[in-house]
Amino acid sequence: MHASKTLVMGGLAVVVLAVLVLVMMRWRGNDAAPGLTRPEAGASPAATTPPEAADGLAGEPPRIEAAIPAVLEADGISEADLTPFLRSEIATKWQEELGYTMAQLLEAQQKIRAQRYPEETVNDPGTIMRHLPPRHQGQVSIQSVRVDEVVRAGQPIRFSLEGTAPSPSFRFTRFDISVQPPVVRIRARGHADGETESGAGGTLRLEGSIDPLPPGDYRIEIPELGPLGIFPFRVNE
Repeated sequence: MHASKTLVMGGLAVVVLAVLVLVMMRWRGNDAAPGLTRPEAGASPAATTPPEAADGLAGEPPRIEAAIPAVLEADGISEADLTPFLRSEIATKWQEELGYTMAQLLEAQQKIRAQRYPEETVNDPGTIMRHLPPRHQGQVSIQSVRVDEVVRAGQPIRFSLEGTAPSPSFRFTRFDISVQPPVVRIRARGHADGETESGAGGTLRLEGSIDPLPPGDYRIEIPELGPLGIFPFRVNE
């Protein structure tokens, strides 16, 4: 009987040991959550789903409104105000040669439109001119010219002149230069306020240049100075 009891106890011990082994194996295999494997050492962490944005769209970058094109302005005038006349070469010429501003040109057109004229008349240069402040075109009365006696071919011929403005409000705008070899004529033009010149203005000293000329002998002529108005120079190769 003692032997039988010993056998029974030994069997129970074997069963208990087997159960413990099974439990340990199951515990080691299920250390991670079901369906997931334990990452290896040194492996990069798995990507995570980004949190939802404020507007509920996960991972979507913030919206950027299209930039509103900057309004083109000239003298405080928007692009929408630019009439066909204001875009014309005549308007540009009046600004350069007569000193009118875009605001003045637009104001003249608005006055015409207020009189219920058709748009064709609103953009007519002659009608616009009658609604603008008067300007008088004039030129400097040249008294003397200085130019290098010898210049190199291919180089601009620089000059300086001194003269009297035709009126106190005169503003110089450009040189008119004509070349009929060997004669070169220069006029210093500008504009003044008012319908007519209001008397002599002050002394002006201006500088300019003549486009390159072929080699030869030339002379600048100022007709109003008579024999004293001839200023020779030579262009060498």
